[in-house]
Amino acid sequence: MELDFASIFNLILNILFVSIPEEICLVMIILIFLKQFEFIKVDYEIANSFRFEIQKIEVIKFSIPVLIMSILSNVLKFIGVGATPVLFISILIVIIAIIITYKLQSVSSILKSIAFTVLGFTILMISESIYIPLILYTMNKTIAEINNSFLTNFLLSLPSRLIQITIILFVLLRKTTFMKANLIKPIIKNKSLSIISLTTVIFNVVLLAILGKLIIFDRILIDMPLYIQLGVIILTVSFPFINILCLVIAIYFVANKSSQKEHTARVEFNDSLEKIKVFASLGKYEEVKIMLDRLDNSIREIYQRRGGE
Repeated sequence: MELDFASIFNLILNILFVSIPEEICLVMIILIFLKQFEFIKVDYEIANSFRFEIQKIEVIKFSIPVLIMSILSNVLKFIGVGATPVLFISILIVIIAIIITYKLQSVSSILKSIAFTVLGFTILMISESIYIPLILYTMNKTIAEINNSFLTNFLLSLPSRLIQITIILFVLLRKTTFMKANLIKPIIKNKSLSIISLTTVIFNVVLLAILGKLIIFDRILIDMPLYIQLGVIILTVSFPFINILCLVIAIYFVANKSSQKEHTARVEFNDSLEKIKVFASLGKYEEVKIMLDRLDNSIREIYQRRGGE
C-alpha cells in the first residue's frame, strides 16, 4: 500500500474514533461476563447503593487490551492482511492480554476468558451483521470502499456501538439495582409498562417494514448523495434500538423503585420485630402495641408490592 499523509491520517482517525470505542465496548462486555469489571462498586445491603470508582490501576489494566487490539487490527488491515486472519489474531491478542493483565491463573478462569472473549466477538459481529449488509446493498458499496473513508466508517459503526451500549447498560442495570428478574415480569405486572412496551414494539415493526420497503425494494435513496443515503439508513436502523434502550431504562427505573420500597418495608419489618422482642422482655406492652401497628403496615406494604389486594 502506498504510504502518504492522507492514508496515515485516515488510519489514525479510524483508530481513535472507530476502533477504540469499539474495543472499549467489546472489552467491557468481556470483563463484565468475567466479573472483572471493577469500575462499579455495589452495596446490596443498602438500598440502591452503587458508585463508580475509578482507580488508575484499573484504567491502565482496562486500556491495555483496548489499545493493543485497536492499533494492531488497524495496522494489519492497513498493510493488506485479510479480514479473517485479522479477526483470529484479534481474538488471540485479547485473550492473552486479559489473561496477563488480570492475572488469570486457574484453568477455569483461563477457559472462561477464552469462552467470553469469543462470545464478545460474536456479539460484535452479530451487531454489525444486522445492518451492514443492508447498507452495502442499498449503497452498492463494498467493505473495502467503506474502510477507505474515515467518515463513512465512523457513521457505519454508530448502530453497532448503540447495540453494544444497550447490552452493557442492560447488564449493568441488573448488577446495580434490586430488580434481578427478567424484563417480562415487571411489564406484565404494570399496566402502563405493558401498554408502552406493546406500543413501542408495534411502532418499531411498522416503521421498519415501511422504511425497509422504501429503501430496499423501492430504492428511493438511489439518486441521493452518498452521505444522505448513509445517514438515512443509519437512522432507520438505530431508531428501534434507541426506543428499546429507553424502554429498558424506563422498565428498570419503575421496577427498581418498586423493589426498593419493598426492601425498605422488609428492613422496617425486621427492625420492628426486633424491637417487639426487646419491649416484650421489658414488659413495655404499650410500645409493643405501637410496634405491632408498624409491623402490620410493613406486612401490608410488602403484600401490596407482591401484587396482593
